[in-house]
Amino acid sequence: MLGHQMLGFMAVLVGLMSVLTVTRHTRAEEETGRAELVRSAVVGRHAHLAAALTVAALADLALALLLALGLTGLGTDGVDGPGALLYGACHAAAGLVFAAVAAVTVQLTAHARGATGTALAAIGVAYVLRAAGDSGENGALSWLSPIGWVQRTYVFVDDDGWPLLLCLALAAACAATGFVLSTRRDVGAGLRPERPGRPHASEALGTPSASPCGCTAAWPPASGRACS
Repeated sequence: MLGHQMLGFMAVLVGLMSVLTVTRHTRAEEETGRAELVRSAVVGRHAHLAAALTVAALADLALALLLALGLTGLGTDGVDGPGALLYGACHAAAGLVFAAVAAVTVQLTAHARGATGTALAAIGVAYVLRAAGDSGENGALSWLSPIGWVQRTYVFVDDDGWPLLLCLALAAACAATGFVLSTRRDVGAGLRPERPGRPHASEALGTPSASPCGCTAAWPPASGRACS
């Protein structure tokens, strides 16, 4: 019941932790200008992304170890050492996947909020696919989701760890894609161009309700002249 009920929800939370870690140490650093300052020194082009992925991976592995040791120390019937290790490894595998997904999304947009939102949308899609697959007859849709993969280990029952190899393969592919895409943009920019603003103001701004003082006079008023 622990593996069946908690693994799907915990995978989402671990994915959220990994996404925020990667975006915080990559795109957010570029927005504040610190990344450009660091790159002016003798560092590699991929230093920020590699460091962010390393921090996320270490956090995921530390969480996996803590879960394994904590569950083993409980002495609960049916919770053995190999099963506890696999349970922790499932969390680490899910975290690595979504950290690598964030490595791609931070290349697409120039803002940390947009990169985080895109990565969180990927987590949502993965969870929906898993839920749709579990509610179906054959569960085929669950095989399209990394959350479905970690649940297919059937921890503490079959202890089948091979689906985690799919997570590692996807994480490696996404991370490699992120490194390649980072060479195709400038520091502080994104691959997706920003949408320009409207060339003309909306007609609704010329109405009394849109004026700060409730009148239709030009705003801001000319120097020395107040709105009537």
